[in-house]
Amino acid sequence: MDNAIEAATQCPLGKTKYMEISITERNQFLFIIVKNSYNQEKLQPDLSTSKENKLEHGFGVKTMKRIATKYNGHVDFYLEEGLFCCRVTLQIK
Repeated sequence: MDNAIEAATQCPLGKTKYMEISITERNQFLFIIVKNSYNQEKLQPDLSTSKENKLEHGFGVKTMKRIATKYNGHVDFYLEEGLFCCRVTLQIK
């Protein structure tokens, strides 16, 4: 969520700053979806950090994927209607 907040606040002037979070449970799965506005010029195709000091930044996506895998889930990133979206799916035991 830190990345989503930061991305939304860095939107260019005139673009709406937006963030939406939904958490739902269905059929023994937990779905966490975060959607946010973003600055298209800063979005890296491989989702790597756009910050200068690469040694101190860029761990969020990798960490999310590792945690989701640990709990029999997965993480998806996609663009939808001008928003950057992250969906985390976790199996509930």
